[in-house]
Amino acid sequence: MVEEMKKGIKLAVLSLMMVAMLAACGSNQTQQTVGNKEFKATVANASNSLNSLITSESVNVAIVKNLGEGLVRENIQNEIEGGMAEDWDISRDGLVYTFHLRDAKWQDGSAVTAADFEFAWKKVATLTDAEYKHLINYLKNGYSVVKEGMSVDLLGVKAVDDKTLEVTLEKPIPYILDVLSGSTFLPVQESFYNEVTEEQYGTSIATIQANGPFTLEAYEGEVGYTFK
Repeated sequence: MVEEMKKGIKLAVLSLMMVAMLAACGSNQTQQTVGNKEFKATVANASNSLNSLITSESVNVAIVKNLGEGLVRENIQNEIEGGMAEDWDISRDGLVYTFHLRDAKWQDGSAVTAADFEFAWKKVATLTDAEYKHLINYLKNGYSVVKEGMSVDLLGVKAVDDKTLEVTLEKPIPYILDVLSGSTFLPVQESFYNEVTEEQYGTSIATIQANGPFTLEAYEGEVGYTFK
């Protein structure tokens, strides 16, 4: 049963990527350039958000996952590998995951820290328009925070220090790393988020911070976008 659920999650992730990147029924194009290599794909719909905290639309997810790097990611073999996390420890009861972050920078040159993950996940839990906020239920007290108004301070995510993030689950979830590879669990820099405001975050290039493999050189949701 666990393996079937895990495969189901992977297939869902792959389906989102395929819809976003290969759908032939749309006219918008994504363009990525690495050195002298260029990648283009037609996408089904125009992008309408760069906000990883709230979006669920496949075209938006495809963009934000190129801009952002989470704790872990799926490689080309569909296996989980480290992203921002160099490695992690799992408690014997399977409830506590301790992630150790590698050195990394936001596009403004500031360091990516464990606090950026804690802030983002707690923000997802409190936003009424976060499409995937139900995934927070995997964390300790997640359901109570999301559905019953428990203080978000009691959510099972804690920045122990700048390079250490402690994640406590409500119960052991063998496929939790697959869940954490999703765009909902990308980090967000709190100071930047507050500066651009909750209402404007993710509405334009100027209102996002990238910590992933690409930054956006141009973005017009109805026309197209260019990574660099």
